[in-house]
Amino acid sequence: MDYDYDRTQYSNTLKAHRVTHYAKSVQKGTTFAVLALDAYFAQGASLVDDETLVALAEKAGLDEQKVRSVITSNAYENEVHQDEREVQAFGVSGVPYFLINNIPVSGAQPVEVFKQVLQTAVAVQPENSSAGSCQNDQCSL
Repeated sequence: MDYDYDRTQYSNTLKAHRVTHYAKSVQKGTTFAVLALDAYFAQGASLVDDETLVALAEKAGLDEQKVRSVITSNAYENEVHQDEREVQAFGVSGVPYFLINNIPVSGAQPVEVFKQVLQTAVAVQPENSSAGSCQNDQCSL
């Protein structure tokens, strides 16, 4: 994903997170989350806008009426707040946030930072792990 922070419309994404929880409940959480993240960080879409959320949800294969019901209610709000408590316990205070083999990477970072973290993560991976390998600036699983 190509992040374009100049286009990102920073806003309260509670509704989007609630829709993500609904999507997870019907095994489409990852699909919706990837679409929403791309729309938000790369395309500059507003995740406050109900119609944007509905369009993304439909693209992910979610039921439009159920999504509208989630958006206009407080459904999944408790689950989102539980997620917030869990990440705060890890010390997360911003996004994007990555946890790679227990190595935190917070905020927008250059490619070199991720390369170093991935190399470190692989170096400390147990010998009997099936995690994959990195060679020549490429990693495989």
